Amino acid sequence: MPRSLLSLPSGFRDLLFEEADRRRKAEAILATVFAGSGYGEVRPSSLEFLDIYAVGNQVISERAFKFLDRDDQLLSLRADFTPAVARIVSTRLRSIAGPQRSGIAETCSAVPIPNGGAIARSGRWEQS
Repeated sequence: MPRSLLSLPSGFRDLLFEEADRRRKAEAILATVFAGSGYGEVRPSSLEFLDIYAVGNQVISERAFKFLDRDDQLLSLRADFTPAVARIVSTRLRSIAGPQRSGIAETCSAVPIPNGGAIARSGRWEQS
């Protein structure tokens, strides 16, 4: 069955009006609660080199949306927060002593698991 040019890939959807507003308000409430508890917000890049996922989680690497950049390096839309946060902590936060409280309110993109029925894009607030 041919797909329409106006359709979305399987597992994705648009958030419109009231639903988008509810989501934004919920994220704002959560961000306020976490900030009040000493968490700072972190916003990892939406793109990563694909091999960051190959280090620890082959399943994520296999499910990631992949493409080549202009230098023919394999990239991925962010498919999991853990490798991105590990990259940030080991590079940009390395010189900060002691534990860090950080939170993420972003979207991950991965190919839906067959028969899983899950929506491919899901916003999450994670503690790290």
